[in-house]
Amino acid sequence: MRRVGAHRLEVTTDVGTQVFADSPPYDEPLDGAEYRYCDRGDAYVLLHHRDGDSFGGVLIDIRSGRQLPGGIEVVIAPDRSRYLAVTQSDGMDGEQWRVLDFNKRPLISTTSMLLSQDGATGIAELSAPTWFGTQLQATATCLSDDTQQWQVRLTNAQGAWNWQPRRACDATDAAQ
Repeated sequence: MRRVGAHRLEVTTDVGTQVFADSPPYDEPLDGAEYRYCDRGDAYVLLHHRDGDSFGGVLIDIRSGRQLPGGIEVVIAPDRSRYLAVTQSDGMDGEQWRVLDFNKRPLISTTSMLLSQDGATGIAELSAPTWFGTQLQATATCLSDDTQQWQVRLTNAQGAWNWQPRRACDATDAAQ
């Protein structure tokens, strides 16, 4: 991986070189598009990609040259069957968390917020995503009291994906 100009990034894979070019306007915070190197792990390179007010990424398999949807953060499951891609849109409360397989198929889409029982209000923020086998887990922190933290796992119950266990962060949520 190397920067070959102010607005061009090259990534060398086992099957050739890929070029990622920024687009103008270059110096506007939420306009144009840019690529930046983020991380390299296992057989993957992660590039951050900002396109206007959307912050995501490209995950590149350096063995095959395949480009996969990435994010500002990517966490690969230990068995390499799936991965979490975290993206952020300007103005959005929380992040978009998507679990995908390596065929680019989305398996789960959620946010980094736990919602109240009525689904109208965020009550806890999720952080530090990790894998426990093939199950995604994270740390939940109450928005009303950041000393209340607990571990949650993304579970599928009757076709619906939810973070468990649930806790009430305040009296309003507990009453619902």
